[in-house]
Amino acid sequence: MKITQATMTPPAPEDRAFLSSVIKPMLVRPRFLEESDLLLHVPFLFWLMANVRPAKSTVVGIGKGVAYLAICQAIEEFSIQGRCSGFGFGDNSENTPNPVPKTFDNDAETLYEGIADLRVHATLEEALSNIQPGSLDLLFVDLCELARDKGSDPADWTEKLAPGGCLVVHGLGEADEAMLFLKRKVEDFPGHSLLFFDFGAGLAVILKNDIITDAARDFLALGGNGSPRRADSLLLRRLGQGLAAMARNGNIARRLDAVQKEYAAVQTRHDKAEQDLVALNDAYEARNRKIWELQATNFDRENENRNLQKHQQVLSDSVSALRSALETIQKEKDSVAEVLTERLRQEKDSHYRETGILTKLLEQKGDGGQGELAMLRRQVKQLSDHNAALLSSTSWRITAPIRKIKSKLTGK
Repeated sequence: MKITQATMTPPAPEDRAFLSSVIKPMLVRPRFLEESDLLLHVPFLFWLMANVRPAKSTVVGIGKGVAYLAICQAIEEFSIQGRCSGFGFGDNSENTPNPVPKTFDNDAETLYEGIADLRVHATLEEALSNIQPGSLDLLFVDLCELARDKGSDPADWTEKLAPGGCLVVHGLGEADEAMLFLKRKVEDFPGHSLLFFDFGAGLAVILKNDIITDAARDFLALGGNGSPRRADSLLLRRLGQGLAAMARNGNIARRLDAVQKEYAAVQTRHDKAEQDLVALNDAYEARNRKIWELQATNFDRENENRNLQKHQQVLSDSVSALRSALETIQKEKDSVAEVLTERLRQEKDSHYRETGILTKLLEQKGDGGQGELAMLRRQVKQLSDHNAALLSSTSWRITAPIRKIKSKLTGK
């Protein structure tokens, strides 16, 4: 077997641009995925961090935190000795800072303790005043989050950079003046490159050529005129779109999970509502039955009341008739009593007269009239007995109607 030594030729610049050492940082998956235009540029942002390796980075306009947390992750992922500070802004009419969302702050502290430094300011000028000139290795400015401050002078950004520092500006698609300034800035500083990605909201980068590797420099220089080659731009766009799709799918999954939980909660409420409805129907039926029973009882009582009223009317009529009868009987009694009284008086007078006559006769006859006296006495007694019988018979007749009324009232 004959062994020959192959001739080793260096790869062409376009091939060096796609070496694994160049492409690998672009394939890092962000831990934090949130639907935002910035996701389209996160693969390049990872590539930039891996090649520039800034010790001190700052994000102005953290927004949803996509760029801020991506830079923090890159510092950890690529073992960069550095920190990243983030500046957010209030969005109320008084231009006072709003508090950092608690969940966002907790995530930054939990995942990137010792790396993340999150702050909130009222305006861009206030944030920039807290950054010392020439102190930053990388400054990321998100114009999409600085709608009120787009008129600020971009020179304030570049003066914060250290020699060889890198400036990244997102949202230049809506800030033509800032783009013109960056182009002039590159012209004023030989040895710096301007790279512009025109997809999404637009991303521009100014960096010093000698701080990156040859392969990375080939990647930046292939396109010319500040734009990468179409294929390279398309690669980054597709990677970013993949992240955006993952974020959308994640949000859809979260929304779907939330909807499913809400549906389960609604289903639970629906089942409980059905149970409550069954119980309510049962209670309604029981109430209806109770109402029917009460109506039947009320109807019976009304009939009973009507019967009692009729009976009361009959009794009232009977009492009226009895009162009339009593009045009649009382009148008859009074009449009979008068007749009886007069008759008794007459009989008494007759008796007295007869007794007087007999007494005189006895006195005239003396003792010889004892027999006749006894006879007269017997006559007087007979008259008295007859009178008593007469009185008794008359009283019985007089009181007979009263006894009849009493028997009707008492039932005896």
